Amino acid sequence: MASQDAAKNDSPDIDFRQSDELRQGHLGATCLHLCVDMPGMFSEKADRHTSSWIGTGLGAGLQARGNDTLVVTGGETDLCGLSAVLGAVDCGYRAAVVADALCISSDLAHQALLTLHRSRYGRQVETVTTGTVLENWTR
Repeated sequence: MASQDAAKNDSPDIDFRQSDELRQGHLGATCLHLCVDMPGMFSEKADRHTSSWIGTGLGAGLQARGNDTLVVTGGETDLCGLSAVLGAVDCGYRAAVVADALCISSDLAHQALLTLHRSRYGRQVETVTTGTVLENWTR
């Protein structure tokens, strides 16, 4: 437990209290507005790959819409999330990793990957919170 608390203190911009509450199933009313239909905005990944870039049409869809940024959420931080981020970097896209909207079974591993994104890929990858995404989202 001490190592998890230490890791949490390394990221003061993320409200871990909120993400801990969400992991425990306490969804507040402010979260409900995120549960809306957004047809055509998500890529269904192929069953045999952890990559959202292989066999999905994600790259073509982003190009067709003129997008230059991929917002990464979901699970797992070290598998599908990491693959999506590195694929975005490989394809020349900017990636916004939503730190409190990704999950993994190990808080320590989650923090290590967020640190990697910040320290190694900082020019192509931005680590943000859900609040930051919502404040800056444009239609």
